[in-house]
Amino acid sequence: MIRILIGTVATIVLFVLAGCSNNPAYNMGAGGTGGAAVGCGIGAGIGAAAGGVGAIPGCITGAIIGGAGGGAMGLASTNPAGPPAPAPMPYYAPYAPYGTPGAVEPQYPYYPEPLPGDPGYIPPH
Repeated sequence: MIRILIGTVATIVLFVLAGCSNNPAYNMGAGGTGGAAVGCGIGAGIGAAAGGVGAIPGCITGAIIGGAGGGAMGLASTNPAGPPAPAPMPYYAPYAPYGTPGAVEPQYPYYPEPLPGDPGYIPPH
């Protein structure tokens, strides 16, 4: 019974420590570190209570098992990437090319040529 309880608690703790971000390397590292810490604590407690095994070997064994389990849980909890970015808006020219049937040609203001005697008149050479 105690073994099932410890396994369930360890699994829940590993899921909590996994991180659940979009970066699988971070999730694996965080899950492995948290799993090793929890596994070391559980292993030390069981090793000290078992008598004859000792807390240090139990801690080492628990850290190895917890780190492997935590790393796997962290990698499994990686969220998929979000939806792709929307496509950029297409560029529309303000006017269609000249000569296109039905195209609206740009309207420029009409400036008549200056007559002789007007300011800005340049006589022909």
